[in-house]
Parts: sequence; C-alpha cells; structure tokens
Amino acid sequence: QCEVMLANPSLDVVLLDDLTHMVAYCYVELDRVTLALSQRPAEQSVIITGRAAHRTLIEMADTVSEVKNVKHAFESGIKARKGVDW
Repeated sequence: QCEVMLANPSLDVVLLDDLTHMVAYCYVELDRVTLALSQRPAEQSVIITGRAAHRTLIEMADTVSEVKNVKHAFESGIKARKGVDW
C-alpha cells in the first residue's frame, strides 16, 4: 500500500506511477493522497507520474515536468507490445 511506503523512513524514493490518473478518475481520493504526502519523512523523495495532475498535487510538488511525445510508435500503427508497453 502506498501509504505504508510513504510512511517508511527507510525508503529514500517512492515512485507512484500514473497516480494522477487514479486521482482524476476517482480511484483514489485526493485528500488521502495529500495527507500521506504531507506526513512522509522529510528526506523521502516522491515521484508521481501521469498527465493532468490535480492543481493541489502541483502546488505540493517541488518540481513539475511535462513530457510531450515527439514521435510515438502507436501513431505509426504499431500496437502496444507485452514487455515493452506493459
């Protein structure tokens, strides 16, 4: 569970992949995420990925980046491949 990892001072880095989508589609409550983030160990780095981050997550973040596709195989008709895309 993410909350357990965020509370663990022995973890230097926690990666929450595509969490922004989980919040946007209400699979995870924003208040629950922000509470866990606010209570994590001070030296722990947290990486949250995904597009359309909620403004509260952006405000809490130290760094916000936006990744833009320049070229993607899917646009050329190549379907998602096991071991590469999932």
